[in-house]
Amino acid sequence: METVTISPLVTDNPRLRLDLHSGRRSLNTLEQTIGQLPGLSGSHGMDLGEFGPPRHAALDYEGAIALMVGRHTQGMHDRHVATLHKISSLNRGGFFFCDAALIAELLSLAAVNLASGRSEYAPALCALLQTLSAPFLKQRCNDDERFEEGFVSLLREVGALAACSHTQVAVAAVDMLLTLVVPKASRGSTPEGIARESVSVGLRLGTMYAQKLIAESGATLSALSVLSPVSESARPQTLAAMRLLRVLSRAGENAKVIAGAEDFDCLFSLFRQPLSEPSLALAVETVWNLLDCELEMTAARLASASCVTVLTQMLERTVAGDTDSDKELRNEVIVLGTRLAQSSAEARTALVQGGFFDATLQLVCRGGAKGAQLVLPTQVNLELVQLTLHFQQVVLAGSTTAELPPEAFEQLAAAALPAAMVELLDPRHAATTIWSPAQLHELRMRAMTLLSNLSVARPQELADLPRLAPALVEYLSATAPPALRDG
Repeated sequence: METVTISPLVTDNPRLRLDLHSGRRSLNTLEQTIGQLPGLSGSHGMDLGEFGPPRHAALDYEGAIALMVGRHTQGMHDRHVATLHKISSLNRGGFFFCDAALIAELLSLAAVNLASGRSEYAPALCALLQTLSAPFLKQRCNDDERFEEGFVSLLREVGALAACSHTQVAVAAVDMLLTLVVPKASRGSTPEGIARESVSVGLRLGTMYAQKLIAESGATLSALSVLSPVSESARPQTLAAMRLLRVLSRAGENAKVIAGAEDFDCLFSLFRQPLSEPSLALAVETVWNLLDCELEMTAARLASASCVTVLTQMLERTVAGDTDSDKELRNEVIVLGTRLAQSSAEARTALVQGGFFDATLQLVCRGGAKGAQLVLPTQVNLELVQLTLHFQQVVLAGSTTAELPPEAFEQLAAAALPAAMVELLDPRHAATTIWSPAQLHELRMRAMTLLSNLSVARPQELADLPRLAPALVEYLSATAPPALRDG
């Protein structure tokens, strides 16, 4: 048999020596360049000889857990706190996914000690939670999937801390969860760059995955439980929880969890707060998100006499408000009513019987809007009239005459809504002089649509209006805007 001899690598080949030398020189240059970058110098430099960042050799999570549960060492609280601070310091660049389950156990043990009155654990827990806010690290590209169960248990413990009675720890826990679904902007990011990143596919997929894990962990329900009861001492926790819930409510999984939760009424109870409370605007936006993501389930929770009464009272308070934020909040409340009216005939009936429909009539009809609300033809006031007319259109068009309660048509007649719409269409009426031509066109489009719906529901009442026919004739000419002429 012929013997095959494998010759050793010939390194005296000039071409091979050149390739090896160039590659080694390029690698050294790359390492030096990375070491000079801000934030990556010294101990933070990257080791290009390994895949991914190495775990710190001095970390011993099992030893730390044993120290906190051991029969002879469980009372050494000073050592426990020092160990937790050391773990936070050594991981200031981020924890690894593979250690998530062990970190969850450490958080649980520290939380038990904090609940028992050992306040010295609070700074250590805050430091851990702040470190957990940094992006998690991987040793393999699929570590987030391999260690998903441990990561969910970590989120569960963080959620429990978000509902604890210690304000600083609770706020730090909420901030940690918030960084998962709203990643922090990189240093030096411009507003344009942040906007581009916010719509990138990778970021969307990452935040969607984080939303899913938070829903599975029960952290959403923990944040919702913070809202009950709302006391003066719990205001920072309530505000932090609402910032988180506002973001979580934008995703289907968490929207379903919030809308179906037993503590959902605690969220809606925030609508009774003073207009100056920041958590009130957050609560309105959160409910708006829920109606967009889970309309049927959320509307079923809101379509009650008590909830509609609260919504009506809030609308009246915002109408009486003087600030721009009050006016914007007023418009958002009308949007909530519109989304609720779009859900079912039962919801439309509740809005009529609860007084919300009548309150909107007072905004656009003669003598309404408390006098001065619509005098200034500002953009926010134009938006108010447009949203209000759209809401009334949804209520009238979404139900048959038999479905709407008699109170609806009694309120329409009392407020003289058809006459108010005719005034908007009449070019010679004084009510039209405060609006610009473009604004007036938008309002007349809404008025024409609303009158079309009323002509089906209450034809006799429209026929009795003496100025309706002359006003409509104005829009039959060839010079009239096509959209209004066709309407």
